[in-house]
This record gives sequence, structure tokens and C-alpha cells, in this order.
Amino acid sequence: MAELPNPASSAPVPSFAYRRFSLLALFLCLAWIVFIAIEFSGSYLQLTGGICASIAGIWAILWAILWIFRLAFYCDRVRAGRQQDHRNWRHWCLEPATCLVMIVLAATGSLTRLRLFLSVRALEQYAQDLLHQRTPPFTAAEGGRWVGLYYLRAAQLVGPRQVYFALDQGILVDAGLGYAPEGELQPASKDSQAEHLFGPWWLQDRHQSLLGAIWDEKRAIVRYAVQRLFSSSP
Repeated sequence: MAELPNPASSAPVPSFAYRRFSLLALFLCLAWIVFIAIEFSGSYLQLTGGICASIAGIWAILWAILWIFRLAFYCDRVRAGRQQDHRNWRHWCLEPATCLVMIVLAATGSLTRLRLFLSVRALEQYAQDLLHQRTPPFTAAEGGRWVGLYYLRAAQLVGPRQVYFALDQGILVDAGLGYAPEGELQPASKDSQAEHLFGPWWLQDRHQSLLGAIWDEKRAIVRYAVQRLFSSSP
């Protein structure tokens, strides 16, 4: 009596290339969530945010090309009868949906508010310690510290019962969080822009062009040299 073929053994097995593309797409999906959540939940979006937006745009384009290629490869295998598992539309909508949802969250500033919301208790306690002089302010030269989900590079009092936490400091950008429980935040500098997030918390951002930063640095060097020259003259 002839042995009947086993349907499970005769069914086509997905190729290594197809499994590799699926694992790669899963990795890209998780990496996309982590990248957008970290880079677009901070406070500085003028300079570093522009660079991150360019990286995210290139990433999204390459991801879309890969997704289209995988979908076409899958459809070709289904038509040829070489595809064992038939995946429905939910499987193929997961990646573009993940990409679009993270873009919308980043564009609307929801990630910034979510990160602040998760850290608000620790930040508010630290701000109150600064206001009541239980903790001294510190500068970037003294070293930063972690409070909640934020790495604070500096903390200073900028007005009556107002605290400014610097998250990024440099020649081109100076950005951070402001705590003003009794009213509108007083800007830390004349060219700073403040945006209210929720409650007593504000988003403050100072940005400058590269040429402007170089010009200001040259003027500071010249001013320092002139002061030293006159101070050393008899």
C-alpha cells in the first residue's frame, strides 16, 4: 500500500530571504519607535531637531521602499503558490501605521509632553528644592545630573519663583524647561522663545544661525583682547 504524502511536509516553506526581510522589518519598526521617541521628546527642535527630521525622513523613505519590495515579493509568491502562510491586511498595515503614528506624535509635540508628564514629579520636587534653597543651582561646568527622564546640564533661578533647567547648551542652541508656578516664564535671555506645555511648565528655546554664532564668538574674542590691553596698560 502506497504511503500517503504528509500535507505538512509537502507544504512550501518560506524562504530564508522572506524570513530575513520580515525580521529586518521588525527591527526597523522597533528602532523607528525608539529613535523618534528619544530624539523628538526633547526640547530643542530648531537645530538638532532639523537634523533629526532629515534623518527620520530618509529613514522613512528607505523603509517605504523596503516595505513595497517585501509586499511585491509576497504577492508574487502567493500567485506562484509558493507561500505557505497567507498574511492578512493587518500584518501589512502594521509598519506604515507605526511610521505614521510616530510622525504625528513627533509633529504635534505629544512626545515632549509625555516625557515631561512621566518626569513631572521628580522635576517639580527638584525645582521646589531650588526655590527653597535646599539644593544649590549648578552650571554645565559642574556636571549634569539625571532627574526623571531628563539629563539636566544646568539649573538656575531666572526670576522670582522661577527655575530654568538647561537640557542642551552650545553656541547655536540653548534649550530647556522652565518652571513658573506663579505666572508666565521669564525668558533666560533676550532672544529666547517660550512655549507653554501644561501647568507651570514651559518649553524655552534659543537658536542662532551658524554665521551669527561665529560672528558673536569673534566679537567676544575682540572684546576680551581690548579689555586685556587696556587693563594691562599703565
